[in-house]
Amino acid sequence: CSLLPLESVSYHLSLENFIRYYCSRPAELLHVKTKGKIEIGYDADLVLVKKVPPYRIQAEKSLSKAKWSPYENHEVCAQIDKVFLMGEEVFNAEKGIIAARGKLLM
Repeated sequence: CSLLPLESVSYHLSLENFIRYYCSRPAELLHVKTKGKIEIGYDADLVLVKKVPPYRIQAEKSLSKAKWSPYENHEVCAQIDKVFLMGEEVFNAEKGIIAARGKLLM
């Protein structure tokens, strides 16, 4: 069972390479200076994921406004537990959306 619905999981990436490919490198490519790292001077945007029993992704149960997903019926064994933007908790799996914040980067 995959922790994330990403093909890269099948390549058995190390945690360091996963962070580089999905956090640090995209921020560099998009020239976003305050994203992609957990360091002083960065935005403190974090997504905490927890391991759960395997389940299949069903877009209709998603909190997304777009009730579809390219990962429909993909089996995963992790889910988003908490989301922080600028260090402030904005989503909690138990409470739902706490604060609708954020801005488009592009």
